[in-house]
Amino acid sequence: MPACPRPIYSPGLWKDILSLPTGYWMEGVLIADVVKRGAIQLDRRVRDGVVVRGIFRSTRICSIEESEVTTYNSVYLIEEVTPFIPGLLS
Repeated sequence: MPACPRPIYSPGLWKDILSLPTGYWMEGVLIADVVKRGAIQLDRRVRDGVVVRGIFRSTRICSIEESEVTTYNSVYLIEEVTPFIPGLLS
């Protein structure tokens, strides 16, 4: 679902039509398998380019379609990336 424009957002008003007016990305290490009826659990290192350490836990996972994970109130795209470690390039 597309994000609701912030000026017209009202809790519950756009349920099942538009998502919350928030978009962000996080980097970290998954600390649990991503499974239906579980939750995304991430040892978060970065949020939107800013170092913000902490444990992120989503609401319950409703469906998993390849790398797209839908929870009770959000949609996430999970990407596995190889970390860049200076000096390790051949």
